[in-house]
Amino acid sequence: MLTILHPEIISLIHDIPVGLIPLWLNGEDVPKLIIKAQKEAILAAKINQGFSIYAVPVCMQKKNTVGLISAFFDDEDEPLIIVTPMLDNKTLRDILLSIKLDVYFFDFNNRELLGYRATIECGSDIKNLIKKAIILPFNISSKKLSYDYIVKWFGHRNEKDDISAINIKFNYTLFPEDLFIQDTLPENHSYHGSQPFSHSLLERKEPGPFQERDIVQLLHKVFAPEQIYLGPLG
Repeated sequence: MLTILHPEIISLIHDIPVGLIPLWLNGEDVPKLIIKAQKEAILAAKINQGFSIYAVPVCMQKKNTVGLISAFFDDEDEPLIIVTPMLDNKTLRDILLSIKLDVYFFDFNNRELLGYRATIECGSDIKNLIKKAIILPFNISSKKLSYDYIVKWFGHRNEKDDISAINIKFNYTLFPEDLFIQDTLPENHSYHGSQPFSHSLLERKEPGPFQERDIVQLLHKVFAPEQIYLGPLG
């Protein structure tokens, strides 16, 4: 697993709530793409053995740049998406122009759930669009404008856009897909109604109790443990 081999990146993953994290690690010739997403998007990627990335042409400050929509098709028409304005992110652009990469999936509670060696299938037109894109400096205003435009573009995409999308196809797993994750950290189990430990799975036959504990872990980021109740009865 990536976080076992490279524990120094754990803080980076914790700092980002959702999105794509591109990495070139020293001594490795295959780039890494960390995807932090909701569990349902991760499960869709596993079932489909891949996902799509749409490169969206964006004009800002009279310069041609590009934005990305990562699409996880749990539904043919309305997939789960991650919007990525390509601001101040040359590493991500370089990775998309590669032939292969390693993809790692983390959920919102920073659990590493899946990892794959993948092939990038990208047509020449999209490659040229990405190559020629000017990567603009990051600022909040530009991010919002770019984000809004990308989402609007995706809502009006057509069949040609779907065909032109970059395909990330999984070749083989980098670690087992059926992980059983057990958490015994006391600081994660000090809320009202907690047991001394908990466990998590990607595929869940009875999702309710798992979802409740996932919500509690998210609440831990904002509230003190004594303010959190698991399954309170009104």
